Amino acid sequence: MGMNYTVELKPNRLLFNIFGEATTLFYGIWIDYNNDGDFEDAFEFLKSGESDSSVAKLINISIANNKLYEGSRRLRVGMRSTGGFSNNDACSVVGESGELEDYLVTLVPMGRLEGTNFLTPNDDGYNDFLIVRGVDANLERILTVITKTGSLVYQEENYNNTWQATYTNGERVPKGTYYYIYKNGSNELKSFVEIDY
Repeated sequence: MGMNYTVELKPNRLLFNIFGEATTLFYGIWIDYNNDGDFEDAFEFLKSGESDSSVAKLINISIANNKLYEGSRRLRVGMRSTGGFSNNDACSVVGESGELEDYLVTLVPMGRLEGTNFLTPNDDGYNDFLIVRGVDANLERILTVITKTGSLVYQEENYNNTWQATYTNGERVPKGTYYYIYKNGSNELKSFVEIDY
């Protein structure tokens, strides 16, 4: 929360006109901040954009830093070819060509660090990386991973949520429990992560 993000959206396929030119696709993003089951509140519409390429980038998406919005929330992404999105377009219209998808996101206030406690780094897209949330990207970000006996396993400055259960040399660590310390400016998170393959 309180940060700006860039989202990359990749459509399954592009549409082409009779001249072989890609049709422009329009995108929209919403978050149900107040968890009332809809995206109708004006402040819940985050961003719209358009693209005629295989990757659309929506930049400078600002996530509100309000204590009332903390926790699990639905994020909705919309795509269509019939025109841009606004705050009132979070629901499908019958007969309209497009798609809406919902995702569960966890909103963590900046400054309160939370991290992963279970890792299965098998590149299936689930629990592959040690993720720390609530980070202020403008401050130092140092991750240190140690064994139960205190031996150094891994350390990285400017950590960007990319550790996949390896030693500093890139070799995989054995499955088991490891401890980590994450420093973000004056904030510090001490926790553990269980690794299984």
